[in-house]
Amino acid sequence: GERWQKPTDEYFRWDWAPGDERCSWKQVTRRSVCHLMDQYSMQRMVYAGDSLAYMQFVSMHMLLGVKRRDPYWFKPVYLRVKCDEFALSDFDLQFFRNDHLDPSGLDCTSAYSTGQCTCMGRSLGFGQHANVTCQPWFNPNKDLKGNEARTLWILNSGAHSGGMQQFKKILDTAYATALRLVKGHADIVIFRTTPPGHPDCGNFTRPFSNKKEAMLKAPPGKEGYNWNLHELYDKVLKSLLFDKAQGGRDNLPRLETLRSLRGKGGLVLLDVVPMTILRGDGHRPPRDCLHYRLPGVADYWNHLLISALSN
Repeated sequence: GERWQKPTDEYFRWDWAPGDERCSWKQVTRRSVCHLMDQYSMQRMVYAGDSLAYMQFVSMHMLLGVKRRDPYWFKPVYLRVKCDEFALSDFDLQFFRNDHLDPSGLDCTSAYSTGQCTCMGRSLGFGQHANVTCQPWFNPNKDLKGNEARTLWILNSGAHSGGMQQFKKILDTAYATALRLVKGHADIVIFRTTPPGHPDCGNFTRPFSNKKEAMLKAPPGKEGYNWNLHELYDKVLKSLLFDKAQGGRDNLPRLETLRSLRGKGGLVLLDVVPMTILRGDGHRPPRDCLHYRLPGVADYWNHLLISALSN
């Protein structure tokens, strides 16, 4: 499970501020998110993806003040966010661990009892589920009570993709699934970019002043995570969303017209890399220089999400 850290370290003293007065920066609160879900007529918010997606999900449910009984990432998480004090409808908040965003994968939590599961056509033995976890995230659009529910999806893959060829395959599958959600259910599907880690993160006590100061290669023993490829992964994702989804044969709403998505579905890019690449501080040294402590840097991924959809 995740531990909600006491914000006493230096990393917590830094904040992001918009560099353009036209930008309106919103913070995640239960009131702001309840109003946002109501404005977009959404009954579910679902995070699906790898451990970074889980980190963002934990950030969101803690910022919303929603507690959970089961703190484990290898099981689907189903929570209910109360909005009645604002005279608004409650909504579901869910997480599915699926490193490759495979819509047809079997639940890898079964590895604890059967010793095997399947993801992207690969059979995984006992113990391997922790590296390529594949919970079935593409479930019917129904809330926890079984009612039809429009959904706000936040998807991410990349850290466990295993190289560019595999990442393109993952993205093509996820994109086809996203189109089904948009066109069949009028959902909004957000693809989040994947920030790389920062080797030797224990040496950093403040943000970098520019991108060139950040080291993008993986530390010794972590080369399989391909941190140096994350920037290329994001370029492929952006090309797909801007070139194919918009102006291409799929003809979806343009990303900058988010207000037009209210009442209908669409694809959205949430690019958290430019802000996160500067944060070599705030990780979990010495062993984990990819994930961040909470509260901390990942909270701003959700603040950016709410700000983008609100503006």
